[in-house]
Amino acid sequence: MLVLILLVCSLPITIALFGFLLWKFPPKTPKVFYGYRSKRSVLSIQAWNYANARAAHMMLRGSWIHFAIMLLIVLIYRFGSEISDPIQMANSVAFYPLIILTVQILFLYRKLEGELTCGFDAKGRPIKCRSPKALEQSKQN
Repeated sequence: MLVLILLVCSLPITIALFGFLLWKFPPKTPKVFYGYRSKRSVLSIQAWNYANARAAHMMLRGSWIHFAIMLLIVLIYRFGSEISDPIQMANSVAFYPLIILTVQILFLYRKLEGELTCGFDAKGRPIKCRSPKALEQSKQN
């Protein structure tokens, strides 16, 4: 059972490790080989620093959620199914970490690109962004 938990939860632990390293040792410039790299994040050093700080934070938070979901899935399979062999159980739950990882990456990309679009102009300069609720309230007034 312990081997199954280690196998299934190794992916969220790895994501947490990369998030921690990105948080503790942020890349100084977009020219390094690691960091959150997109069209918007490399426009300026301010956008680059913001994107990497947020990516590290989101990776750490997401890895804890990923870890909790995977432990729950393992416990459900362990006590709620007829499968007793750990290898067979690992084969049954092997695709769940990949599905969760895909959702996590898509969420991180969409959320972070939205924040970069809202917080930085086309040249990477910081701007003040107003939330949709604030825009609706200003239209009503």
